[in-house]
Amino acid sequence: MSKENVEIVRRSNEALNRGDVDGALIDVHPDVESDWSESRAADGGMVEPVIHGRDQLRARIEDLLDLWQASWEQEELLEVSDDQVLSVATVRFRGRDGIELSDRGARLWTFAGGKVVHMKFFPSKERALESLGLSVQAMSEENVEIVCRAIDAWNRRDIEALVALGDPESEYVNSPTAVEPGTRRGPDEISAVMRAQWDLLTDGRWEIDRIYDRGEEVIALGRVSRRMPGSDARLEDRVLVSWKIRSGKIVRTEVLGFGRDEVQTALEAAGLPD
Repeated sequence: MSKENVEIVRRSNEALNRGDVDGALIDVHPDVESDWSESRAADGGMVEPVIHGRDQLRARIEDLLDLWQASWEQEELLEVSDDQVLSVATVRFRGRDGIELSDRGARLWTFAGGKVVHMKFFPSKERALESLGLSVQAMSEENVEIVCRAIDAWNRRDIEALVALGDPESEYVNSPTAVEPGTRRGPDEISAVMRAQWDLLTDGRWEIDRIYDRGEEVIALGRVSRRMPGSDARLEDRVLVSWKIRSGKIVRTEVLGFGRDEVQTALEAAGLPD
């Protein structure tokens, strides 16, 4: 159910941005508990810390939308357990008098039987993870480990392992200068790209020189080498690749640069040290 839970959160936030309160609450249990006790709004005495039931939650959202034009800019959706999803978003408010405010925070959604049964609002992603006994560093380290496993699977020509690491709707974006540039989507198209690479680089090996950890995005600077025909000597090229990971699955892989000059340009464009 975990992937379905992530989609429920995504759909709820999209409905809020449309002003569709019914759509936002369609998967919320009638007896849901909403806890604002750690939010900035409750800290300032602006809202009651805990409310019970979908009707009270609906009334609170409608009151908010009566006062403000609000938009939710979803930044992260993290599957923190089989029945919990953590969403991180910046909410931007515009009042009738033109005043503009923004608030970045996190919300922990708890599910049972395909319905949201509890929501808790936090002032930050860090505080939300801390309440679960987790840390940003631990989740970031997990993402780096996923990337290392993907590169190891590529070196072993293990297509099943590569597919298992990716989301079913994962994208692979090749460099514009590649033999086959463009975007591939889904396991079948991405598998075809991997096999084409292995056919071209029959004994190719990918080695990591440096990892740039950006939380949900991991960028690896490395080298791909191949043996020269009739020789034990190897030719190698630098490569810079970005992986975006959500809920423990790779959702996008992008080749930022291949070859010394292209990689150097990509590093500079991304503001990354060599």
